[in-house]
This record gives sequence, C-alpha cells and structure tokens, in this order.
Amino acid sequence: MRREATERFVRAAVSGDIAELMEVLAPDVTVWTDAGGKRKPAALHPVHGRDKALRFFGSYGRKGGEPYAVLVLDLTPDGDRVSDVYVVRTRTS
Repeated sequence: MRREATERFVRAAVSGDIAELMEVLAPDVTVWTDAGGKRKPAALHPVHGRDKALRFFGSYGRKGGEPYAVLVLDLTPDGDRVSDVYVVRTRTS
C-alpha cells in the first residue's frame, strides 16, 4: 500500500491531477521546503493542510523548466495517504 500511495502522489503531482492529489494527501498534510536558497530563512514556513498544499504544488506546476527537487514523503500509519512532504530544491544554474 505504501508504494501505491507514493506512486499515486508522484503521478498526480507531475500531471497536475488535483482530484488525485485530494485523494492521496491527508487532510492535515504538512509541506516543508527549503526554497532552494532563494528566500530568507525567516520567510520559510511549513504549509499546513490539504488546500494550502494543493496551491503550493500547483504553483510549482506552472513554473515548468525550473530547478529540480528531491521529495521525501511520510505516509499515514495505514500507508494510504501522504501526511508530510519534505521538498529540497536544487539549482540548475
């Protein structure tokens, strides 16, 4: 089940499938990011909740061609939803 949840998240995030993201993200999901060194540390805040997480991932989708990122996912105890996403962006230039 954990592998399936991870694959569902990746497919939905890459394709921009909002309905699938709604299904795979836990309602209380938190997204943590380092912003690729582009923001002051004081400006970085975790994104809490599914609606805010959807807006966050939607903003990444509109930036096609931007730097790559490494994602680490934590899943709910039953393994069917994503409870935390840790994003580490890397620069390509």
